[in-house]
Amino acid sequence: MIQALMLCGIGMLAGCLLMLLFFPLVHQRAVRITRQHVVEAVPLAINEIQADKDHLRAQFAMSVRRLEISIEEMRARAAGQKGEIGRQSAEISRLHVELDKKNALIFALRTREAVRKSIVRRVAKTLLYIYVRSNRKKQKTTAPVAPGIEPSFETSVGTNLAPSLGPTLETNLGSSLGVSEQPSVAGSPT
Repeated sequence: MIQALMLCGIGMLAGCLLMLLFFPLVHQRAVRITRQHVVEAVPLAINEIQADKDHLRAQFAMSVRRLEISIEEMRARAAGQKGEIGRQSAEISRLHVELDKKNALIFALRTREAVRKSIVRRVAKTLLYIYVRSNRKKQKTTAPVAPGIEPSFETSVGTNLAPSLGPTLETNLGSSLGVSEQPSVAGSPT
């Protein structure tokens, strides 16, 4: 039994020695194969990582370019709108000036019409007053005059004007003033 144990121990020792002899060769081969696997695996991963980075850079560059294009389009649209707003504001200011001119013209025409109407009224009232006064004086002159009293100058002027102003004055006043604007006979303002 000792002999068997010794044989086993010697065999084990011989196996360990052989293993120590072949161990560096096996280890170098294992290291070489492992290194080769790592080198083959790592460059693929680095290449893939680099490709992913390049892909992300390209996507980012494309999105930045799209944004730049949209910003340029928006700027162009804004410039067009500013130009349109400028044209519209110029048109509005031109129309305001034109409106002011027309309002001034309307005001001037209304003022002129009011002045003309007031002058026509004054003339009509004056003529009517003269006509009424001449009729009164005519009636007074047709009344019997006392002997020795001469008619005054006003009476003779009134009688000379009365026949010339008679029917034509009434028709002229009626046509120029209108029915609602005819002055009263008493000469009071209407």
